[in-house]
Amino acid sequence: MWRSPVARTVRDGEAGGSNPLTPTIFNFSLSLSMPYYVYILQSKKDNKFYIGSTSDVSNRLAYHNAGLQRSTKNRIPFKIVHAETFENKKEALLREKQIKAYKGGNAFKKLIKEGVAPPDRNGGAHRSGR
Repeated sequence: MWRSPVARTVRDGEAGGSNPLTPTIFNFSLSLSMPYYVYILQSKKDNKFYIGSTSDVSNRLAYHNAGLQRSTKNRIPFKIVHAETFENKKEALLREKQIKAYKGGNAFKKLIKEGVAPPDRNGGAHRSGR
């Protein structure tokens, strides 16, 4: 069965290309990670909050405000009230889960009001992009 070379996944250090005698080696570094963000939006319609994560906060806000997100389309428009930057998606998703766990509580209210993030596991504070 023929497979398109585009559809084939090339893993770190795996040979690519069509000539097995002179393969092209793809060596992707895992240290090159894109920043990822956790954001909190507030609806201008009902003042309720939405917590999410993304690699591009501006585009994600536009996506929400265009009514393309099913869970928020009836509450547009939104404004960004808080954002935090992380080195990778995994860290951002962990933080998103943490914020959602205390949504509505005192820690959430403090985060929205003062932009103060609780200390992370290493004792430092998360960076706020507010």
